[in-house]
Amino acid sequence: MFVSQENAGRELLTDDEYKSQKNALMGEKANIESQIRNIEQGVDQWLDLTEKTFNFATYAHVWFEKGDFEQKTNILRALGQNLTLLEGKLCIDMQKPFLTLKQGLEVEPLKTARLEPVTLGLLNGKNTRLESVFSQWSG
Repeated sequence: MFVSQENAGRELLTDDEYKSQKNALMGEKANIESQIRNIEQGVDQWLDLTEKTFNFATYAHVWFEKGDFEQKTNILRALGQNLTLLEGKLCIDMQKPFLTLKQGLEVEPLKTARLEPVTLGLLNGKNTRLESVFSQWSG
């Protein structure tokens, strides 16, 4: 509107109005860019924490078996708080990431889930269209 023919005499939008609107939009743009940077930083932190939590959950038992007293104590502290010994068993109030992992492992379908198909479709019969290609590949 500012550069249109109808505004040649600055009747529609004056220079001051243009500058005011431009400054408001530039401020809004800077605010949005700042929010984007904050979100990206939060995502990076979340990803780093997730990776560390997963690695800890994967290897903690190995570190615990092979570690000294201090390493074992640090592992137990990392798992949670309020460590108590009841009838010869150590009880821990687990921190949320590890509690979530524990609950996920207790879901029955995950215990019996297969990652591989029961039968492989290509092994059940020959595909005549691909037979010539297979013979070329295999020599």
